[in-house]
Amino acid sequence: MVNDDMTNTERRVLEAAIRVFVRRGKAGARMQEIADEAHINKASLHYYFRSKDRLYEAVFRQVFREFSRILLPVLDPATPPLEAIRQVISIYVSQLRKRPELPLFILRELAEGDESLRSVVREILMEKNAEVPELLTMKIEQGIREGVFREMDVNQVIISIISCCVFFFIGHPMVSLIKPELAGRKEEFLDHRAEAVFDLLYYGLKPRTEGES
Repeated sequence: MVNDDMTNTERRVLEAAIRVFVRRGKAGARMQEIADEAHINKASLHYYFRSKDRLYEAVFRQVFREFSRILLPVLDPATPPLEAIRQVISIYVSQLRKRPELPLFILRELAEGDESLRSVVREILMEKNAEVPELLTMKIEQGIREGVFREMDVNQVIISIISCCVFFFIGHPMVSLIKPELAGRKEEFLDHRAEAVFDLLYYGLKPRTEGES
């Protein structure tokens, strides 16, 4: 989850920072702990990122940019709408499996963070590297125009895609209480999650035949 323009040390620092921020949150994280996790000295850490605030911002930027980097090719105009939706869901679930703690961490930090953090996220979402929501909107609208999808509120569709992909990772403790049989077979369940989400959403998106409501 790192930018190709970064040095190996910067990559190590960002990966270490993600782990520490997830464990501690911004308030509880210490630069020394991040330096230790990255196997560098604290002076070197400050050389690359200068302060915890800058490092924290860099972590958020990296997370958003990595998702964008992987999803943007799928949303190319040449990709058929139905295939694009299938791939977006598959990539989303696959990336979250690599870092299942990220969704809850991001939501927690946004809920507890000050206005400066919200400003950082708003700024990230305005960048060209973060144009996934707009392109996904255009892809769904293309599917509606082509008759692949029925007429629907596009914003409702996008929120449904995100929530179906993310909820299991955010709500796993609650899911385990509601469906205890899933507690010991999390990975097996996730092996089929993308397919199940696509199937559910597709039959909501597909045009209705005469007589269907």
